Amino acid sequence: MTEPTAFPGLVSRAGFPGNETRAVSVFLSRETSPSPRNQKRCSVRAAALPVLLLATACGRGPALITVDPGTRYQTIVGWEAAAEAGQIEVPGFEIFQDTLFDLAVFEVGINRVRLQMYSNFENRRDWFAERLAGTLDTGTWRCNRFSTQDDNGDPYEIDWDGFRFSQLDDTMERVVLPLARRLESRGEKLYINALYNASLKQCPDAPYHHHENPEEYAEFALAVHLHMRGRWGILPDAWEVLLEPENTRWSAQQMGDALVAAGKRLEENGFTPDFIAPSNANMATALAFWDTIIAVPGARRFLKEFSYHRYGGVSAPNLERVGAIARAQGVRTAMLEHIGSGHDDLHADLEIGHNSAWQQFALAYRGRGGRGGRGGAYLAIDPDDETRRTVTLGSRTKFLRQYFFFVRKGATRIGATTSRAAFAPLAFVNTDGTHVVVIKADRAGEFTVRGLPAGSYGITSTTEARYAVDLEDVRIGPGGTVTAGIPAAGVLTIHGRR
Repeated sequence: MTEPTAFPGLVSRAGFPGNETRAVSVFLSRETSPSPRNQKRCSVRAAALPVLLLATACGRGPALITVDPGTRYQTIVGWEAAAEAGQIEVPGFEIFQDTLFDLAVFEVGINRVRLQMYSNFENRRDWFAERLAGTLDTGTWRCNRFSTQDDNGDPYEIDWDGFRFSQLDDTMERVVLPLARRLESRGEKLYINALYNASLKQCPDAPYHHHENPEEYAEFALAVHLHMRGRWGILPDAWEVLLEPENTRWSAQQMGDALVAAGKRLEENGFTPDFIAPSNANMATALAFWDTIIAVPGARRFLKEFSYHRYGGVSAPNLERVGAIARAQGVRTAMLEHIGSGHDDLHADLEIGHNSAWQQFALAYRGRGGRGGRGGAYLAIDPDDETRRTVTLGSRTKFLRQYFFFVRKGATRIGATTSRAAFAPLAFVNTDGTHVVVIKADRAGEFTVRGLPAGSYGITSTTEARYAVDLEDVRIGPGGTVTAGIPAAGVLTIHGRR
């Protein structure tokens, strides 16, 4: 695996090593059934090509990919990242923050953020402020960031002295607003997913009460909304009911009761976020929780998105059940966390699970070998260079970008079939009318795409060896086709130009 491309600052991709744009004419003899000797010769030739415009000729001609605009599936809501960008853990955040956020928005395509609402926001002690001041060690803070202290015993009357929003405000100022401003500059709006986090995995005996009384949970949700509106003039687009209930004291029934109470309380006060649940770590468990939650009277009215993680229970039948929920129940589906997931999982979640949103995990972590190196973050922050803090794209991020950057919020997935399973397509129509075809290639080869409307198309591909290689644009007339190829396994995106 090659090292991820380094970005000490924003520069044109044309200046990145190995990403030159050039026109190349490729003429290779084709054989219907290559002999072992010819297969080896073709492999060597393909590996030697700097850019492959019309593909390798080793095989039985190009695969045929057919786009069907008349078949429509889910609408894309966003590509999500948790609002963790090293703003607390990495000294000198101001050195690299602009480069990090520029890369996240303008290079990767992130347009949805998970803003965590720790359960200990209801507390008379400001644990986060103590941590920032250095008077509290990290271990003690991590244990107490989920502990709660009831504000006044009355779930219908908020005592503001019993809430501490310093961590929420810090994240808003240092991560969420910079992302929002950059998206606004390109005419888009950041989707904010407010996630309630009450994990007691590390400290199971921490004081906690929200699960015991749905109205107390509703009070917490209302307090967050009122604070965000008053302090920032911004409201969450979504409220994710609970992170990974397996690591909490919550049951599916309790989640359903709390969801209904919060939905009603927020609605009474003029707030109507998209409710998301159940967000289990295990895909199979999430399906079981969903069935219980929607059986709670009133729950289905508020629920807009079925969410799951990929840490367990992953199977083809379970993913098909996820897709069936989207089709039969008219809700969105979303995979909203899995450290280690790459474009293979993304492709399956979009195609089979009919996902409208997707998250690997955090925006950025420090270190190439830590969680970022294992696919826990889209971007990695150099842990050694304290003067520059170079930011790099994770190896998986390079491939995810082939989807994220070109398929934007509001895009509709349309039909796409292939004559060869090795070249798996997904097709979309963006809100501006441009069409996008993303082809997941398991090997080198060429393919012809038909069914696209007349117009000009860019072609961009990523393999292990080369990132975001822009091929020469092509223009097709009515009924025309686009023929392109990829020199190795990877992802190629055909994207309409305006």
